[in-house]
Amino acid sequence: MNKWYAKWTMKSTVPAELLQQVRERMLALRLTQESVAKACRLSQPHLSKVLSGKIAPGRKTRLLLERWLARAAPEASGGEAEALERIIQELLASRPERRMQIMQLLRLIQTLAQ
Repeated sequence: MNKWYAKWTMKSTVPAELLQQVRERMLALRLTQESVAKACRLSQPHLSKVLSGKIAPGRKTRLLLERWLARAAPEASGGEAEALERIIQELLASRPERRMQIMQLLRLIQTLAQ
């Protein structure tokens, strides 16, 4: 087997594993392609084509999906972690104005708690 073929086949499995992880995380968190696409700053049709295997993910798309997986990784335990991740993903997918309102609300709550 030549070096080029070995290198190519090794690279070609990385996107397949990555895409499988994305699909599994989407199912676990009950997220739509639209919400994941927004969180990754991709279009939903593009994400759909990538996840279905119609097109291969480019370097930028792979990086964005890897970052999303890192952000969406459950850090807490139990069902609370899943609920928290779902809320975070919905927040990331929301409009910037909505995120700003939520941040202001959190600051007010923090001030009241002190």
